Amino acid sequence: MPTRQESTFELVKLVIRLGERMRQHYARRADEFDLTPTQAQVLRELTAGPAPMGELAVRLSCDASNMTGVSDRLEARGLLERLPSPGDRRVKVLSLTDDGRALHRNLWTRLMENSPVAEGLSEAEQETLKTLLQKLERTGA
Repeated sequence: MPTRQESTFELVKLVIRLGERMRQHYARRADEFDLTPTQAQVLRELTAGPAPMGELAVRLSCDASNMTGVSDRLEARGLLERLPSPGDRRVKVLSLTDDGRALHRNLWTRLMENSPVAEGLSEAEQETLKTLLQKLERTGA
């Protein structure tokens, strides 16, 4: 029987490998829509509603200057718009356009096809995995 340390090591390896497979899957699907993974993440974040650029940069762990370039490209494609913040004219809030919402829905549909996380798992197994991952997320892992 493996020790706790050996089991933890194997678990970490599996999670890293699965994370890498998910990143590759996400990047391939985003590319089908002529998006970078970061651009796709911005669209995903904005489905919850408009957000200030600085806040999005923090959520996505990217530099504010990078967020400006990403938003410029998405705005040029008509997928999002910049609006003045009601509370501070200096702050720009990003909001999805109808085209941005439609593209995100199509991207999300494609992401769910052959997903490395769900492929080969029953619905019950998917729920168990989701519960365990949520527990890890809550503990700050």
